[in-house]
Amino acid sequence: MNEKNRPNKANEKVSLEPAPEATVDANDAMMIASQRLSQVRYVFIVQIEDGIPTAHSRAALEYSDAVLMGWPDHHGATKFATPQPFQLEEVESNMNSVERHLRDFRDAEVASDTDQMADQLIAITGHVARVRKVYQPDFELPTFAEINRVIKEEWNEDMSKIGAVTSRSSEQLREDIKKKQAEEKAQDNN
Repeated sequence: MNEKNRPNKANEKVSLEPAPEATVDANDAMMIASQRLSQVRYVFIVQIEDGIPTAHSRAALEYSDAVLMGWPDHHGATKFATPQPFQLEEVESNMNSVERHLRDFRDAEVASDTDQMADQLIAITGHVARVRKVYQPDFELPTFAEINRVIKEEWNEDMSKIGAVTSRSSEQLREDIKKKQAEEKAQDNN
C-alpha cells in the first residue's frame, strides 16, 4: 500500500492522492465520505434524543439527511463522473476538512455542547456534499441555508401553536378557578 494511502490516524491528513499509475477510486471516496457523515449524524441524534431539539439542531439533521438521501451503493453499480485533477485536490481538501471538523465534533460531544456539535455536523455535511458533487455533478443538493429557512418557518409555526394552546389552557384554568370560587362563595352564603 502506498504510504499516502495507508489508513488515517487521528492527527494525520487524509490523502486521496493516487498511488503511482493508479487512479482515485470514486467508490472509496464516496464510501468514506458517507460513512463519516453517517457516523457523526448518528452520534448527534443519540446526544440530542432526550431533549427537544432546537431549530438549529433540526436543520443540521435535515441537512445531513438531504446529503445522504439517495446515496449511491458502494458496489460499483453507480457511474460516477471522472474528476479533473483540480477536482481531486478539492476532494482531498474537503476530506481533510471533514477530519478536522470531526475532531471538533468529538470535543463538543465530550463537553455535551449540542450547539457546537450541530455546527460541526453542518460543516462536515457541507464538505461531504462538495465531495458528492464532484462525483455526481447532476445530483441536486440543497444548501444548509435553504433547509434552515424551511426548518425555522416550521419551528416558528410549531411554537405559535404551542403558545396558542398554552394561553387557551391558562385562560380555561382561570375560568375554572373563578367558577369554583363562585360556587364555594354561593355555598358559604347558603
